Amino acid sequence: MKTAAPMLNFAPKPLTKIRSTTAAPPGTGLYVSLLVRLGGPPGGRTLPEDGIARPPTMLPLLAGIAAARAVAAVLRDAGNGGAPVRLKWPNDVLLHGRKLAGLLVEGSFGPEGFAAAVGLGVNVSTLPQDLPPRVIYPATSILAETWRVVDREALLHAWLAEMDGALALWQGPDGAARAVAAWNALDANAGRTVRIALAADDPGGEVMEGMDLGIASTGALKLRLASGEVREIIAGDVGRR
Repeated sequence: MKTAAPMLNFAPKPLTKIRSTTAAPPGTGLYVSLLVRLGGPPGGRTLPEDGIARPPTMLPLLAGIAAARAVAAVLRDAGNGGAPVRLKWPNDVLLHGRKLAGLLVEGSFGPEGFAAAVGLGVNVSTLPQDLPPRVIYPATSILAETWRVVDREALLHAWLAEMDGALALWQGPDGAARAVAAWNALDANAGRTVRIALAADDPGGEVMEGMDLGIASTGALKLRLASGEVREIIAGDVGRR
């Protein structure tokens, strides 16, 4: 499967809603949607040249890897290369433990294979008083955390380049394991006990608690329960214990 530029198309305005965000003042954020075409037959998996299945459910995690690496790259260029950029499963980017960016992926199989809209929203230069209130993982911006002014266009180009690289990694030799390792290396909650609301839109719904063991090759979060059982969670919202 090729990873050349034609498989990536971007729009300067979001095609899909970025959840858990509110409108930011004009010019302070990066909001973009990327159309990704993976190809492959219907059935939930894509088959690259090595014949090993690549489930498209990994796409949000790949987009997160790309977003974290892009933010880190522009911060290095701005003279703040030590800022800790991490990921919170399944689709949040954290800076200093605060929510900096969110991702949303919506896709489906068609006659030519799998295609998805990958939406990214990043608080770039939003002032602290303009950030939405959040109790867990409070919202932040690059400016609020580092007092560095980052060019939004540079961040966009960095993310597009990192997306191409993440897709190439995933689809290459040993790509499934390498992509999992890349995400796990950025996991903000690795080895910690977390609580997961299994229905993100229902605060009073079922909650599961266990140790974050990183992700599986499907993008599911592996959770070790108090009983020792390891469960793979395919959807939910992670909070602190």
